[in-house]
Amino acid sequence: MKMAPLTRGKISPHLIEQYAKSAKKAAILCLLYPQNNALHFALIKRVSYEGVHSNQVGFPGGKLELNETPLEAALRETEEEIGVKVAESAIIGSLTELYIPPSNFLVYPYVAHINAAPQFVLEKKEVAYSIEVSLANLLKPENIKNKEMQFSYGTLNNPYFGLKNEIVWGATAMILNELREVLLRGM
Repeated sequence: MKMAPLTRGKISPHLIEQYAKSAKKAAILCLLYPQNNALHFALIKRVSYEGVHSNQVGFPGGKLELNETPLEAALRETEEEIGVKVAESAIIGSLTELYIPPSNFLVYPYVAHINAAPQFVLEKKEVAYSIEVSLANLLKPENIKNKEMQFSYGTLNNPYFGLKNEIVWGATAMILNELREVLLRGM
């Protein structure tokens, strides 16, 4: 919750739990890999489209298809969006499920590790570009910032990660912050 948009704090946890029960299901993958002697992860910048996540930075991922598990969706979407086939055996864990009120999705985050830097092949209809970030940059406290953001209902000062000249906020920042906290506890 440290990186939650301020509007989220105005919704009672009970209501969020109720909404999450009937929400659409989605899954994402935080893909860890070595590059330049450091562990990195991949984010994507979504293309501009008519939708609440247009032009936002996120993880590869998307909606579950019929009879698909969250893990299967995360792996499929990663291959579709960034062209990286990740084996189920590369999954090292999952993070806390997260309900996203603006799009009514319950997101299942997974973390995977592969042994070499991937060659990205982006799905240009969905992904404008990829963003490769070192875990070291995620752990730097100076990359946690606040910014006034304009919404249809007004302006709010929201927390975000400043990574690679990008504003990483909302659900992606919340998931990254959980990963960050897990890593810091393990150090």
